Amino acid sequence: MLIIFLAAATLANAQTEISQLQTIQFQGLTFKQKIYGHINCDSANARKKLKEVEYWDTVCTEVNFLDLEIYGDDTPIIQKLNDLLHADALKYNEIVYKNGADYCREIADSQSKSGFVTLYTDISVLDTFQSLISFNIGFSEFSGGAHPNYYSVSTVVDLNDGRSLRIFDVIDKKMEKNFRKLLYVKFKKLYGLDALLDSEVKPEEFPIAEFFQIGARGLSMNYNAYEITPYVYGSPEMELSFDEIKPYMTVWFKSKVNQYKPTQKRIIRH
Repeated sequence: MLIIFLAAATLANAQTEISQLQTIQFQGLTFKQKIYGHINCDSANARKKLKEVEYWDTVCTEVNFLDLEIYGDDTPIIQKLNDLLHADALKYNEIVYKNGADYCREIADSQSKSGFVTLYTDISVLDTFQSLISFNIGFSEFSGGAHPNYYSVSTVVDLNDGRSLRIFDVIDKKMEKNFRKLLYVKFKKLYGLDALLDSEVKPEEFPIAEFFQIGARGLSMNYNAYEITPYVYGSPEMELSFDEIKPYMTVWFKSKVNQYKPTQKRIIRH
């Protein structure tokens, strides 16, 4: 049996406190989510600032990782998942993964006044469908200001071969314009066109989300804050049923939907 620790081994200067959260069993694999934290950062400049701001007792920069351990006998698939999720996490939060403590100190030193800086990375299972499993890698950073910055990356993997899916594995490329029109109509119904940063976008040019997830209820298009709407709308999500997208499906994905028997336990993370 192989156990892979995703990304946690790359943490630098961390005090490790481990607690178990999400546990999922799927396709002969067990996914156990655990939290690794925290890093407290301090520096000479930060301590100097504390003398100027009496109500701050300390400069505390905290970094937490909600990570996954994967258990199972399918070594090649587990290794592919490890490589894929770790690569995505590094791609979208490279500085934090390489040396979280130094990154924290730089933020604390650069602030005009001392304050709290928090960084979170969350790797979890979003949903499952047939042999497909959807992962989320979420990032959140707060170093002062009106609100934290956050970003999510969702990855859909076919456990039959370890392949990471792209949207045109699901939606036929020839039907792209019609699919964009469907998204336009769906968004208009859910949020209204005034919510768009570009309210004059043409239906056939409506943005397709870079990230998506697939579950028993269908396909969800996941947009990040500022991607198509102002921050006040958060991270828009549009859930499309299989019936809605059936005219636009690839032959491969349509066969998966047609073979589906709703007996598997669904997993949805909110």
